[in-house]
Amino acid sequence: MSLQKKYIAIKDVESYNTWLEFLVQETELTVSIMRSDEAISQFIITRSVQDCTYPAWRNIVVSRDEFKNELIIKTQRFIHEVMLINVLFLQSQRIKRLVRLLEQVKAS
Repeated sequence: MSLQKKYIAIKDVESYNTWLEFLVQETELTVSIMRSDEAISQFIITRSVQDCTYPAWRNIVVSRDEFKNELIIKTQRFIHEVMLINVLFLQSQRIKRLVRLLEQVKAS
């Protein structure tokens, strides 16, 4: 990855206008809670939003490795809990896709 920062924001599904915003750098992520009333239909965006505010917290720096490890652990736990509810859920396309993505993240 270059030294240039990459931008990613993921929609908070419990809110119509709140996002988790990530600035990705070589070895760390800068994470913020961002709010925007701009009409955005996507759940993931890769461009910064105009006229946004930061109501809760902003610019929390975390290690990319630490974030990746926590993501792997939580995703594995989620898949396991889904399996405990009903093993047939593991056959759903969404869970299969999640498992594939998890394997990609673990391999990178």
